[in-house]
Amino acid sequence: MITEAAKEGGAFEFIQKLNKGIDTVLDPLTDIFHLNLYRNTTHPLHDEMEKLAKKVEISGGQRQRVAA
Repeated sequence: MITEAAKEGGAFEFIQKLNKGIDTVLDPLTDIFHLNLYRNTTHPLHDEMEKLAKKVEISGGQRQRVAA
């Protein structure tokens, strides 16, 4: 159903080009946790935070297609 909706909304082609395709999280909610670790490479959780998903930037038009 998601693939069909992406095709009908005009988002399917650029979604396929993303690193994780349809499984890409565009804006993961990790910022609040990352604030205390910013540039603190000696913190025990720093390496784990670096492994978490990062925000994926897409254009405004692409965001509209995803929403459609």
